[in-house]
Amino acid sequence: EDVMNVPLIVRVPGENLGYTNSKIGSQLDFFPTILNIMGYKNNKGIVFGRDLNNYEGENFVAPQSLMNEGSFITEEVIFKVPKTRNFEESEAKEKDGDTIRNIYQYADIYNKAMNEVTMSDYILKTDLMKDILENSKNN
Repeated sequence: EDVMNVPLIVRVPGENLGYTNSKIGSQLDFFPTILNIMGYKNNKGIVFGRDLNNYEGENFVAPQSLMNEGSFITEEVIFKVPKTRNFEESEAKEKDGDTIRNIYQYADIYNKAMNEVTMSDYILKTDLMKDILENSKNN
C-alpha cells in the first residue's frame, strides 16, 4: 500500500494558492483534474480517470501493475482479487487495520474496475488509439 501512496503537487508560478485534496487517485486522474484546474472542458471524448476536485461517486484506484485485474483501493478498503481471478476468493480489508469486510458489498466497484480494464484492453488490442487521435485532429 505504501508504494502507491504518492502525492501529486501542482505548482502555478506566481500564485500562492495553498490547497490540499486528499482524495485517492492515480495517474489516470491527472489529465481530467489538471484540465479542470486550468478551466478547460474535455472535448476529445473518452477519458479514463476522474477529476479529483469534482467527482462525486465512489472513487477507487485499480492498480493493475501491482495487483490482479479487478483489484482496487478505495479510501477505506483494499480489495484483492487472487491469481485465479475468482471474485468469490477475493479479500477486502480495511486500510487502517486487518478488519476483513464482506466482499459482496464491493461487487459494484469490482464490476466498474473490471469494466475499465476491459475497455482499456479493447482500445489497446484493437489499436483504437490511432482512430481516436485521428478523429480528434479532424474535430
